[in-house]
Amino acid sequence: MTHTYQLTGMTCGNCEAKVKSSLLALPNITSVEVAKETNSAIISMDKHIALADLQTALGGAASKYKIAAKPLVGISNPDEKEQWISNSQNTRSWFETYKPILLIFGYI
Repeated sequence: MTHTYQLTGMTCGNCEAKVKSSLLALPNITSVEVAKETNSAIISMDKHIALADLQTALGGAASKYKIAAKPLVGISNPDEKEQWISNSQNTRSWFETYKPILLIFGYI
């Protein structure tokens, strides 16, 4: 399966090479195409790898490289849309999910 991600923080060709080698080091990743011009990464994998695991491979949350799911606009494959939706829902913490409700109760 192939996924397209938004990737920020790359400024030069060396950044592209570093990101590519970091992602290729993960198990189940078969190929990686990175482009700093479009801030994107196309990753082919044998089985799905969580977005958090990809960010960890890039150096974690403190890294200058940030990887995110690409917006649904332009995704025509229903399976890829479903995967993107489930990934975005799984990466939210409990507080992020229930923050609006907590704010309402706090206001009342």
